[in-house]
Amino acid sequence: MKKKAIIVICILLMFFSTVFVVIVLSDRPVADTTLLYFDRVRLNALQYASLQDRSFGLNIPVITNSGNLSIEYVSSEGLNTDSLMVKVNDYTPEDFKSVKVKGCRLVILGLVFETSADKVLIDAITLSVNGEQKTFDMADPVVFELVDGEYDNRVNLPVAAITYPYRFNETDIERNGEHKEYAGGFPFSYLVSTEKSVTLTGFGFNAFLEPIYANVLVNGEEKGSPSSCFPLRVEKGDQISIECEFKYLNGIENTDFGNVYCNSVLSGYVDDEIEIRSTITQMTGYGINSREDAEQFLRGELKRMK
Repeated sequence: MKKKAIIVICILLMFFSTVFVVIVLSDRPVADTTLLYFDRVRLNALQYASLQDRSFGLNIPVITNSGNLSIEYVSSEGLNTDSLMVKVNDYTPEDFKSVKVKGCRLVILGLVFETSADKVLIDAITLSVNGEQKTFDMADPVVFELVDGEYDNRVNLPVAAITYPYRFNETDIERNGEHKEYAGGFPFSYLVSTEKSVTLTGFGFNAFLEPIYANVLVNGEEKGSPSSCFPLRVEKGDQISIECEFKYLNGIENTDFGNVYCNSVLSGYVDDEIEIRSTITQMTGYGINSREDAEQFLRGELKRMK
């Protein structure tokens, strides 16, 4: 009996020591690594059409275990890239900074571009990472286009924004499943007030996204979907609300931690005018929005680096 007890104790000790070793090894620090995550972040989904200014930006997740990370912009390849003035900023949220996996942390690198050109395409970016120059090719070009060359009343639909979304959270939709009774897309609510009497002719997105459900309301009264009620005349001072859900266009693969940059576009014309005007709103979708996202991102990328 005493001999059996000793055997059982030995087996238990072997089990717990094995578990301890596995846990320690799974969280051991990795070798010095700085990984700019260009292959899955949707840099190809930067389609920034702006009437307001000549600047655009994008965020890049960086994995590093360097205590003194230094990243500087060197150059870009593509169309009109010599016109670019670039700033590099650290946009890492405070609650991300304490998240570490195997000694590595996540840094959100922000690149802010200013240009004198009406259109810029970026095929590759060269950065200096801790003194070493590295070039990162884009799967698809980063695109910036200044619509119609300038911002003025000839091209801008005369509406004033009351509320509109500029950012949507990709990962929450994936975790929470379907939204309402619709197809599980991203919710969108858009409210503007007309500064002149206008006739609305269209609503949608310039790239990557498409509505899967939409409802137009004027002063709280439902008018139906854009396809059924446009063209729709509204008077000066009316409040136009568009409630919809959207999804990615067919053929665009959404990754768990992708970033999307594009625009929503509301179009129409003013009385006695033929030319269609548009009001354009920036849309940005981030895949890393919480400490939980940051930790999952780190664990997933470090596992793929083995």
